[in-house]
Amino acid sequence: EERCKTVKTSDLNDTLLPEIQLNPPSSSSGAEIKINYITQVKAKPPVIVFFTNNPKLIQESYKRFLERRIRKSFGFIGVPLSLQFRKK
Repeated sequence: EERCKTVKTSDLNDTLLPEIQLNPPSSSSGAEIKINYITQVKAKPPVIVFFTNNPKLIQESYKRFLERRIRKSFGFIGVPLSLQFRKK
């Protein structure tokens, strides 16, 4: 049941974008990273895509932070969760 779960784009954005504004991603190069919006593109297993201005600068620690926030808000317990970062 958790594996087949889908989350609306509006729910993802309404929940995660305020968290991202409170804890914005940092980059080692000093460039500003903006995450514009978030959507789930696939279920079985769930794939969530973050559209950003510079996806290559997102650090692994920040990806883990986002995954923890998603699991805290929407569940996906015991399910592999794939996060992808794409250029807007």
